[in-house]
Amino acid sequence: MRKIMMILALCAAPALTGAQSVTVSGANGASYQSTRDCTRAAGSANCTKSSTLTGAAGESVSREKLRVREGNTAQTTVTGTGPNGETKTRQRLITVTN
Repeated sequence: MRKIMMILALCAAPALTGAQSVTVSGANGASYQSTRDCTRAAGSANCTKSSTLTGAAGESVSREKLRVREGNTAQTTVTGTGPNGETKTRQRLITVTN
């Protein structure tokens, strides 16, 4: 139930340009922190979104998403870190051609 409340709080936040940050804390000591930053220029965009969920007992998991778009290509890299420090990275490259 608390996870649902955190997600609803994040969805209700106004959309801002540039850097954004939000922290939601639960009554039991758990917390969710998310930051987002985008840099845009002519024909390119670099966006990073990082989030960390920390449980009441202090265990935490995190996720970082980096999206780079330039011209007709977009590359996304997602790295997740589990509560025991294990990491998993996924990468995707999309190229648009005519």
